[in-house]
Amino acid sequence: MKKGYGLAHITLTVSNIQKTKSFYEKLFSTQLPMDNKFSFSLLKVGIPCWFAQWKKQHVKDRFDERRIGLDHIAFKLLTLKELQQVIERLSKMGVKNAGLERFAGKYPYVAFRDPDNIQTEFFIPKKL
Repeated sequence: MKKGYGLAHITLTVSNIQKTKSFYEKLFSTQLPMDNKFSFSLLKVGIPCWFAQWKKQHVKDRFDERRIGLDHIAFKLLTLKELQQVIERLSKMGVKNAGLERFAGKYPYVAFRDPDNIQTEFFIPKKL
């Protein structure tokens, strides 16, 4: 194989699958079907991202991007209007965020933490 074709999906481990599912259902304002007892995906909203709760896991563990591995995940948006809607939704959900920010002073995004402290963003990959 000479090249890849982009990411097929990402899977994130969570401590409580039902709590995480509820969080993302509120965020995306939709019901997300379970794949099985311990996982669900965001495929319904067009994102190849799975969340899984393992039977054996570290008790009371929390995500920390300073460890080796994942730093954060970012969901792509296309317009500032969409980004403003996400910021409003996060505020209504009581999710702490700094509002609209710009990476490198150019690319608009909003960053927040999910129930397991995973740093998550909605990001527009173009200068606006």
